[in-house]
Amino acid sequence: MNKSIVQYYPEKTQIIFFDLEFFVPESDRDGRLGLKANPYKNNHFLIGGTFQRYFPLLNHEKNNIKKEFWIWKYNSEKEMLKDILKFIEDSWNIIKKKDNQAELFFSGIGISRVDIQYLFARCHKYNLKSDEVLFDLFYKSRFLDLETIVIPYFKNKDNMIKTKSTKEILSKFKIERDRGPSANIWEQYDKKDFDAIRERNVNEVSDLPVMYKKILNLIHFVGIINKYSNETFERKLNALINIDDYEFYKQCYVKETDDWYYLNNELTDEQKERLYKIQLEINKA
Repeated sequence: MNKSIVQYYPEKTQIIFFDLEFFVPESDRDGRLGLKANPYKNNHFLIGGTFQRYFPLLNHEKNNIKKEFWIWKYNSEKEMLKDILKFIEDSWNIIKKKDNQAELFFSGIGISRVDIQYLFARCHKYNLKSDEVLFDLFYKSRFLDLETIVIPYFKNKDNMIKTKSTKEILSKFKIERDRGPSANIWEQYDKKDFDAIRERNVNEVSDLPVMYKKILNLIHFVGIINKYSNETFERKLNALINIDDYEFYKQCYVKETDDWYYLNNELTDEQKERLYKIQLEINKA
């Protein structure tokens, strides 16, 4: 096989969904709005986070692995980072069993702007690997940063492209999750309320694959045919798919007075997903 062509093998292809929490000392918490965490500042450090190894090309979740790393379970930040690095190296090693699969995917909200940079900086600080190796582990991956991917699905009112916050994304995709501001985590850490920090973080990572699937449905739905003539819908289409799929397909369209069938714009995510799969069968016929 030509090694210059990247192949995506279902049991090797991984997305690592993750979210990190950072500690900002009280002296650096005031000032302008925006990111306060800085891995190069004194007394800033990584609190921890959750990582989920996700196999998007498999139809089951038995291969998926979720790992948590929290500083209160370690003697030091350095020891925690060693375990995080091992998790990432293990993920790369799964891929390297195939010479022509060269990519690992990282996904989250703001990861290309903050999380990956932070991991690199803290691993560099403790000299856990050479910069050459750290670059390979972190920056030879592909970033699926949801704060930018979702931009086209929002209305633009001021002629300016802007990244989207977690709160905006949750609202857009109707994921019900009460999520307080990141700044609360610093006070929770001060008070040693570790359970609150962990719960918030684990919930956010659990939401990431849900967002990913909802975005996929939107992408797929673009290819769905918006309208059919009466003859095509009731004769030709009926002959291309089985009766159960055809009956479901009919539920997804509305027949108007002009004898054309129009796609229903109020379909659920589950209906859209099934509709897309049927559309693939129709395209093959």
